[in-house]
Amino acid sequence: MNQKENRKQQIDKVLFVSKHLFITQGYEKTTMRQIIDAAGMTTGSLYNFFGSKEDILLQLIRDLFTDVPDLADEIVTESDNPLLRISLELSIYFYAIEFAPNLSGLYISTFKSYPAAKLIAHIEAKRASSIIGPYLKGSNYMDYYLRNMAIIGTMQKLLEEREYGDLIFQFEQMLSFLARHLILIYELPFDIIDEIIEQTLEMINRPDVQKKIKALIDYWLNASFSSESA
Repeated sequence: MNQKENRKQQIDKVLFVSKHLFITQGYEKTTMRQIIDAAGMTTGSLYNFFGSKEDILLQLIRDLFTDVPDLADEIVTESDNPLLRISLELSIYFYAIEFAPNLSGLYISTFKSYPAAKLIAHIEAKRASSIIGPYLKGSNYMDYYLRNMAIIGTMQKLLEEREYGDLIFQFEQMLSFLARHLILIYELPFDIIDEIIEQTLEMINRPDVQKKIKALIDYWLNASFSSESA
């Protein structure tokens, strides 16, 4: 194994054990010392890869917020309304909690972290500009960034209500609210709301789509480092 391969395997190991700790005991409660011990590394080795716990979280965010949009784009066909790509993407993030409830806490911690929220907003702003651009004439990158920051704030509050509140609401209710909020934030035509919600629910309830979502989340949660690095 060359030096580059060894470095990648060590980074993968750090990400794997960190992800497990963040999900099982919470991001805030996880310490760098715990990550170092779980990864079986020296302090110097870990800090050679990641300067802080937040740096690890940001890398996990990059992975998840690349894989989910790719899956949404794979499911939505060219003949579908392009807005479905964003609506379905949002749905997948929330639907994943149905398969892995502990993800909810990690999502909340992520949205609370300004660097993490900023990273997500930048990723989604770039994506939204290519999808929503034809509907939103004259907008610049900062417009998309700020709109996505607003959406992230809404998602955080919805998840906190779901996690800590007394109200009980179904996935369909969350999706419907988010879709309507998305339309409002982006100042899109209101006459497409019901159609987008209906089509998104149809897609998310298809057995083949559910299988793909479950496979992606299972991979993201359980994909480990190569056994050669253990």
